[in-house]
Amino acid sequence: MKIKPNKSLKSALWTFPSALDFARQYPFSQINGFKNRKHFKDVETYCMTIGCSRSGKSLICSLLDAHSEIIIADELNTIHYIYGR
Repeated sequence: MKIKPNKSLKSALWTFPSALDFARQYPFSQINGFKNRKHFKDVETYCMTIGCSRSGKSLICSLLDAHSEIIIADELNTIHYIYGR
């Protein structure tokens, strides 16, 4: 007996980009990182937070953002800039 995959579950899961998608995005990341490097010259460390809905990630990020030397950029596509550094 074969088990058929649940299409709704499969579509709900996040999939990693293919190698072709990565190859298309990488040059743009490099160019954007080079053009905008002055904005990131003082960045010493980059940390990405990932969390499921209702996991408390937003609360933790809000608490961290209250610190004077930490900036939390919500929903900003910073990975394109960080790759290009």
